[in-house]
Amino acid sequence: MLLYFFYILFSPLAWIGLIFCSLFNTKVRDKIVNQRASISSAIKKILTFKGDREVIIVHAASAGEYEQIKPLIIKIDKKKFFILQTFSSPTIFNLAKEDELFDACCYLPFDFFFSSIRFFKRTGATHFINTRHDVWPNSVVCCKILKIRNVIINANLHPESMKTKPVVRGLYRFLYNQLDLIICPSDRIKKEFNQIGIE
Repeated sequence: MLLYFFYILFSPLAWIGLIFCSLFNTKVRDKIVNQRASISSAIKKILTFKGDREVIIVHAASAGEYEQIKPLIIKIDKKKFFILQTFSSPTIFNLAKEDELFDACCYLPFDFFFSSIRFFKRTGATHFINTRHDVWPNSVVCCKILKIRNVIINANLHPESMKTKPVVRGLYRFLYNQLDLIICPSDRIKKEFNQIGIE
């Protein structure tokens, strides 16, 4: 919990770092430039086409994670749910933004508390489904505050992961315990979660 407060405290420095990185990294620059417009476009589609459906956010950080989560998206009942697909990587966002699997898509905001809670409030989402590794602290906490059901599927935790190290293990124990459901693909991975205090 204490590490999470430090995470929030040093967020302004992280933003400065992102601005600096954008001078040299086209992907970071692309997301900074286009993130706000993508979110505004998605919100307009929600307001226009949602009807009486619930909004479900499905997140895939990268192209590989998007391929893994596609079979789940296909099974979501679009008569009951408006599917908002979010991405972290500009590469997959630019490739997949015209896909017809979902109703709208946008970037997941950079993980700052106020931008995250504003995003989740604006979407009116009732569910947030994530996959693999991409557990962003403020997104997790904001979903908990707003009572958005937060699920991670195909969860992965490697024995040598930074998340298992003593210095940060407490932070990730806190974060994973905020989730409503963690689905592990194997008993080995389930045991790794157990070892950091996640039952």
